[in-house]
Amino acid sequence: MTPTPMTKDICCQNFRGLSAYILRHYGERGIEKLTEGLLHGNYFVQDKYRPSLIVPIQKEHLVDQAYWVSNEFSLRLLHNVNFIVEDDHPLRVAGRGAVMEELSKTSLFFARFLGLKRIAGRVAKINRRFNKTKDVLLLDFGPEGTRLELHYKPGFVVTKDVCEWNLGIYMGIAELAGEKQVVGTETTCILDGGDCCCFEFRWKRHQTLTRVHKTILSSVQRWIMKDLTADYERILEERDRLIRNLESSEKKYRTLFEESQQALCLSQDGRLIDANPAWLKLHACASIQEVIGQTVTEFVHPDDRRLLADSFRSWPEEYDRKLALRGITRQGRTIDVEIYTSRIDYGGNPSAL
Repeated sequence: MTPTPMTKDICCQNFRGLSAYILRHYGERGIEKLTEGLLHGNYFVQDKYRPSLIVPIQKEHLVDQAYWVSNEFSLRLLHNVNFIVEDDHPLRVAGRGAVMEELSKTSLFFARFLGLKRIAGRVAKINRRFNKTKDVLLLDFGPEGTRLELHYKPGFVVTKDVCEWNLGIYMGIAELAGEKQVVGTETTCILDGGDCCCFEFRWKRHQTLTRVHKTILSSVQRWIMKDLTADYERILEERDRLIRNLESSEKKYRTLFEESQQALCLSQDGRLIDANPAWLKLHACASIQEVIGQTVTEFVHPDDRRLLADSFRSWPEEYDRKLALRGITRQGRTIDVEIYTSRIDYGGNPSAL
């Protein structure tokens, strides 16, 4: 039975900063706690190189904007932060840390020059592209504070973890923009019966600029923002076009792969990542999910495994290889096979077809 991929509610771009923050302060053990109960076949996504292939989500997917997760997955991921960050407000601390880790390396690096109001407007637009659960509305922006409303769409569950995470995110953005002594509070929450979640932020204004400096800075702001906006939109358009092209190419070549009468499989680092129906039938396997991740040697007779290993060790990248040996089926029956192997680049990694 083919597993069902998660609904695409939240882009993993949202978790890049969180993963970087946890890794920096808590190491690999922290990442393990962050993903506890979420990997190893509990949740599935579409492979970005083969959209028709459904695979269990892995740690590397959480920092790749090509992947999306469900709101349920996001809630469990954020809840795990409570068991990692040692603070009275762990999600708030993690949200702020995520901003400092990730957003400072993107267009928000220019936040001090652009001003918080412009940045806040960009955050609302970015949210619409990477988060389908809510809309962000900027209200009452003043020199020493502002209010934000988060309107969640029907059907999406919200928890206090989410509220604390968002509070930390927006406090981090204000600090990144140069505001001092930022204090954030949630004045209204849908969990308490409100129509939306409303956040209020106060800060101490940084040094006032002269009128001339303000005029010059305003011009620079418009120029930088226009440039950054164009670059950002171009990157998103290129990404979307790449995904569409991959889906089109994958559909065309998938048909050739699936309908081939020859038994075909694809492996990376000695492990199977794909196989066609003819290969599955030859080895008496019921489904592709049954073999994904298994080592190629598991389908070779034990007496011939060294022969296969020696062949690969002496295999120049520029040459194809042919090898006769004994394979085995899933039930252990021996079959005589002749293997033709070609090295190809697949997904940016050397692979064997």
